Amino acid sequence: MIKATKQPIKRLPGFDNMRPGALERAFKDVVSKNDNRPILQNLHLTSDGSAVATDTHVLLRVRKFHNLGINVNLNLLKFMPELEEGDPLIGSAYPDTDRLIPAGPGDVTFELLTPELRKALPVIKSMFYPAAGPDNSQVVRMQFRKDDRSEDYLQIGSDTSQVTMITHNALGVDQLEPTGINPRYLYNAFRLFVDYFGRADGLVRVDWYGALRPITLSVDDGGISYLITPLRTF
Repeated sequence: MIKATKQPIKRLPGFDNMRPGALERAFKDVVSKNDNRPILQNLHLTSDGSAVATDTHVLLRVRKFHNLGINVNLNLLKFMPELEEGDPLIGSAYPDTDRLIPAGPGDVTFELLTPELRKALPVIKSMFYPAAGPDNSQVVRMQFRKDDRSEDYLQIGSDTSQVTMITHNALGVDQLEPTGINPRYLYNAFRLFVDYFGRADGLVRVDWYGALRPITLSVDDGGISYLITPLRTF
């Protein structure tokens, strides 16, 4: 193991409207919380200035995040930095996450205004199981509908509550089959983009690639990308 330098990790400009600590919290929400694959407990900083974290269910990538000019893994559970020199660290090298984000537009793409995300947050939070319940057992239904007679919309619902969100600039198919998704994943993603824009209104792009395929939310032409993997339901 190579000792980490004392060079501080500084975020580059571009996050001026963001609440202090919000991006760091978002990364910590994404990293793995168990010891099965310790490498996934890390925030991975790449030499091109990007930062990425994943637990294989969700993935968050931020471009132009730092200016260190090196590859480094920072364990967000133990806060232990390690530099990479081509040798695997903590049992294995960080996975190639670029291939996990689908290339090209989804079967349907649309945009959501941050006020719609903000409105949805308390409703989605109400869909959580009790804190003791396993995250992966929580499933809500998400469905997109394109309606030529009125506004296109996205519906997110459980057996007890539902929220409908107006979508903008929709392209692609007119309708997708309902997809099962963990409400915590959606909540964390929506909260990140609400925090990113702060008090300003912004548009978040959604690329939906069909049943059982990842859903990506992004801003700034992929400057921040949040990938969510749907859950199988029977």
